[in-house]
Amino acid sequence: MRSGDSQKATNHNINSDLPERVRNINVDLSARLEKALEAKLAESEAEQWQSEMVPSFRTRR
Repeated sequence: MRSGDSQKATNHNINSDLPERVRNINVDLSARLEKALEAKLAESEAEQWQSEMVPSFRTRR
């Protein structure tokens, strides 16, 4: 989570046995999901930036 952001309870549909299985191995499902989503967003934003900016660098030569 980014500094200063607040958390909000949300509902999502996932495989029904996952919450119990991850609890059994002491994984914080919320924290893990949040980190995975942040990583995916960073990847997507980098790809978006690259697709917008790289062509402009090529035309400046």
